Amino acid sequence: MADENFEDEIVYDDGEKDKSDVPLMYVGPNIHKLGVERYAIFKGDLPGQYEAACEKIPEIMNLLIPVDDLMKFTRNLLIPGSPERKYCKIVQDKAKNIS
Repeated sequence: MADENFEDEIVYDDGEKDKSDVPLMYVGPNIHKLGVERYAIFKGDLPGQYEAACEKIPEIMNLLIPVDDLMKFTRNLLIPGSPERKYCKIVQDKAKNIS
């Protein structure tokens, strides 16, 4: 049985990589109104539409993970109560209310 005592943040960090050199991937739901697409990959600064989306829905920042951690994220997304599932749901709900 899976441990359901999760922290409130998604943290995938081995402590050795410089964050600016690691490509990040957005793993949350598509938000077409804001130009945000799932599985978009970035290195360096976020594109403008993602920065604007993060201002409207700050939880999007929790769904930007290192590309190498996609399998871990996907596996944890299947666990009820996981931070991965929680943040995807929050972003999805807030995106429905974007005008």
